Amino acid sequence: IAMGVDYYPEQWPQDLMAADMRAIKDDLGADFIRIGEFMWHTLEPQDGVFNFTLLDKVIDYAEQLKLEVMLGTPTATVPAWL
Repeated sequence: IAMGVDYYPEQWPQDLMAADMRAIKDDLGADFIRIGEFMWHTLEPQDGVFNFTLLDKVIDYAEQLKLEVMLGTPTATVPAWL
């Protein structure tokens, strides 16, 4: 049985991400993280302007820790420009 947790790095200071993800892997023993549901404002800060920097950083670090990533559609909250 695989176990995963929701993780919303856009809601926290980025300097906490490494410690958060290590705790998810080592302390909780999780196999995967689910991300992205609340990330639309981060991924598309302006209509048609995309920035995947945070998403890339999260996925790259998860890969280093051998955490799988379940990417949700970022539609739970819409950005202010919409």
